Amino acid sequence: MSVRNVADEDEDSNLRVLLDDGYAERMGDGMFISFQTVDRIAQSVGLSADDLRLLIGGA
Repeated sequence: MSVRNVADEDEDSNLRVLLDDGYAERMGDGMFISFQTVDRIAQSVGLSADDLRLLIGGA
């Protein structure tokens, strides 16, 4: 997994976290949306920053 900014480095920029089977993007107000493919079906889930940290193993 890796983390990179995909826009400007200000607080409102999009932050993309690459996951093993998809990615998560910052949507604002500390929330992320995860886009993943499971069994060839695209799924999206809203996550808090804390939930995303747990998902990627406490990084």
